[in-house]
Amino acid sequence: MGRIVIIGSSAAGLAAVDRIRELDPDVPLLLITAEKGQPYSRLRLPEYAAALIDGDELLNRPKDCYRQKGLEVISGRKVVAVHPGDQRVKLDNGEAIQYTRLLIASGSTPVDLPLPGKELPGVFHLWSRQDAEAIRRYLPAVKQAAVIGAGLIGLKTAEALVRHGVNIYLVEREKQVLPSQLDEEAAQILQRRLEEAGIITYCGRRVTAIAGTKSVEGIIMEDEFLPCQMVLLTAGVRPNISFLEGTGIKIKKGIVVDRHMATSVAGIWAAGDVVESIDIVRRVNDVNAVWYNAVRQGKIAAENIMDVPSIYYGSIPMNSFHLFGLNGVALGDSTGRYTAAGKSHIYMKTDDGIYEKAVFTSEGKRMTGYLALGKIDKAGYAYYRILRDNRD
Repeated sequence: MGRIVIIGSSAAGLAAVDRIRELDPDVPLLLITAEKGQPYSRLRLPEYAAALIDGDELLNRPKDCYRQKGLEVISGRKVVAVHPGDQRVKLDNGEAIQYTRLLIASGSTPVDLPLPGKELPGVFHLWSRQDAEAIRRYLPAVKQAAVIGAGLIGLKTAEALVRHGVNIYLVEREKQVLPSQLDEEAAQILQRRLEEAGIITYCGRRVTAIAGTKSVEGIIMEDEFLPCQMVLLTAGVRPNISFLEGTGIKIKKGIVVDRHMATSVAGIWAAGDVVESIDIVRRVNDVNAVWYNAVRQGKIAAENIMDVPSIYYGSIPMNSFHLFGLNGVALGDSTGRYTAAGKSHIYMKTDDGIYEKAVFTSEGKRMTGYLALGKIDKAGYAYYRILRDNRD
């Protein structure tokens, strides 16, 4: 077998490296990554940005991990084009790289909100180590920040900045925090924790502009002005697929793959946040951008690249988190919004912030979702029950 090329050094790409090396320690393997330096935990970027941990604590692999795996690595370079006809990828410096088999694990990129003033100094995304380091350098000038987007990234960022001593406005266009994971009752429990931490939250509101002359001076929501010195844009991510134009690879929301993680073009596989795959609860193809699914997809793609037949049966949305002293887990249709009409819910709730909910179809035979705050010891059982009940 000739050289295998992997694009991307996050969860799916590194999982594929591990599995390929387990199957063959000697096959030529090249990793291309836009990141510089060693692999790190994207989940800990908010802590790093807020100067709560140092650079070594951000790393999630040994510093010599690439050498240990016998990898050839091109770092700090982006792939700008793929040419399946002659099995080449083109880098942003013009270099052409030959491959025999290719894995696209290029991950996600932040959604770029069309806001006037977004180009001002003091406006940041938080998706890479480079982003976090820029925020870290800017923090000494910040007393008040605005975080736009109350998903998991936004809440982790808000929590880290509060711990650093920054006052926070949190703005979410939906009517509650964590709208994709929590139902209204669970969101209210978490909302109280945010308020206790001193975060001022605006749900059901939209930022219409970022104000400032030489740097950020505030945000504008409709006709209301809120002064701040920093704005964090955390309104979601999308698959990083712009470099695939003209390849013939089938793309909808993300790269379309079969159950072997193969794309529509021979010799090319894809895994992680860049792909859309079957959501076994909702029975639709969708981008399910969570760490566990990316790792699983990377391993299965690697096995098929190495001619070890392996099937990916699909995924369920799954998120676990610890926010403002509160543990939480959301699995499958955790809000109950997608389960068929006539659904039944089981609730168990206490007055000390513990909340639990299971979602079933109307006949009660198929568990489709699970949500828990506070006490999450049943999450493992719920996960495997949802898988069992919804797998073909």
